[in-house]
Amino acid sequence: MQGIVDGIVPFVKRWVRDWTVLSRRGDPLLMGAAIAFNSLFALVPLAIAFVAIVTLFERSKVFFEDLVEFLESTLPPDVAVFLGNILAQSLEIVSGKRSVILAVSILVALWSGSRAVYAIQKSLRLVQGTVDERGYVRIRATGIVVTVAGGVAVMAAYLVMLIGGGVWRTVSDWLGLPGIGITQALAIALALAWVYLLLWVIYRYGPPEPVSFAWLTAAIVTAVLGLGTMIAVNLLPNVSSQAVAVFGSVGLALLWLYYIGVVVVAAPIGILSFLSAWEDSSQR
Repeated sequence: MQGIVDGIVPFVKRWVRDWTVLSRRGDPLLMGAAIAFNSLFALVPLAIAFVAIVTLFERSKVFFEDLVEFLESTLPPDVAVFLGNILAQSLEIVSGKRSVILAVSILVALWSGSRAVYAIQKSLRLVQGTVDERGYVRIRATGIVVTVAGGVAVMAAYLVMLIGGGVWRTVSDWLGLPGIGITQALAIALALAWVYLLLWVIYRYGPPEPVSFAWLTAAIVTAVLGLGTMIAVNLLPNVSSQAVAVFGSVGLALLWLYYIGVVVVAAPIGILSFLSAWEDSSQR
């Protein structure tokens, strides 16, 4: 027993030391803030682009009325009002020159979203201590690909909200499933798989050198993000009024995005420092 303790203690000390050194390089707290800031500024133009696309259809007014009703029935009042105001302002913005608004909003979303991914790339590069010689276009290509894929997911989420709760019953009947609970579980599994794929792309192709065990890192981060989001959703009805009063709706969104940014950057640092400590212990 004493021999096991004597082996574990030096390993933990080495792990903590390596984690501290690498964290100072990658600075997950600072990079998390950069990721949250740029992600928030990507979500708003995506909403405007979604509104511009929906207004191409004749029933767009009815769709948005149903969406506002859905938000009011499912979200805290202050959050529902905040999102409803964004929709109303988006409708006013796209009332004229729809094609121009659509093009500009998509470009802004791509620019801001790719900067969020670039913050992850930069942090991982600093942790690795390498110089990226791939060129500007190739570096940003990963950010653009991930941003486009993430934008598709956000658009799909907007569409589900727009259609309303009946979409689960419709999909369940179409798939021949016994209840909407299974359909919702499949949708959650699909969303987690999508997040895992995006994270794997970032960890595999984002930094100059692929992150060690990129598939495992992406799986761990996906699980942590999913668990944290689930806990936040369950706690939101109990603390929503107080939280909104303190942070505001935008503040809550930024807080959630900050959590995502910190986890996405900190997890590879933890795994890399663990492998370094493990290798050192094995050599000893």
